[in-house]
Amino acid sequence: MTIGVKLNILNRNILRFLYGFAYEPSTDDYLVVVGSYKCYNDYDRVSSLINLEIFSLRANKWKQVEVGFHLPYMVINTNRPSNKVGLFLNGAIHWVVHNHETNIVVIIALALKETTISEIALPNDFCVTYSIQYDLLVLDGLISAWTVDMDTVEIWVMQEYAVHSSWIKTLVFSIRPDPDFFLVYFTNCGDIVGTDGHDELVKFNYTKASC
Repeated sequence: MTIGVKLNILNRNILRFLYGFAYEPSTDDYLVVVGSYKCYNDYDRVSSLINLEIFSLRANKWKQVEVGFHLPYMVINTNRPSNKVGLFLNGAIHWVVHNHETNIVVIIALALKETTISEIALPNDFCVTYSIQYDLLVLDGLISAWTVDMDTVEIWVMQEYAVHSSWIKTLVFSIRPDPDFFLVYFTNCGDIVGTDGHDELVKFNYTKASC
């Protein structure tokens, strides 16, 4: 079955989206999540709060997500589309977003079974700016956060889910000679798969310091 999502976009410069795809075993259902909001530009505060909807493949329909409070979040790193795609782990979809009320970059987790949203704090020394690439990934079954600044990759792993004190910086390595490398996935063999900035996939083994 093909799922089609029709979005009316009058001005592509002011619409931002969060996406997610997941499987909910309690209902044996595949779910697509879309969060949308408007902002005047990448530096201004959002003009409307996030509107979350879930598409159920089993029911073949969309429904509004009611979380009981407003969602003052926006994506600040928009130069890479994958920063808008959520990471599915522990029954929840996770995004790195900016809380424009507290002015803090956090992880938000949408628990699909309960349809609730919670914040997870990033590591204290996790540096996020408009120029630094960053995102989430799963490493050894644990939620991880990474940044790429110039040609250096830093990766933190949360040893205990949603426990801030359990963040540990586990890897720091250079991605030379490919400074545009954008991390996507870790393989079981210790290789890192990513893009090279030219719409091509490359495999990087940090233990061999070569690309």
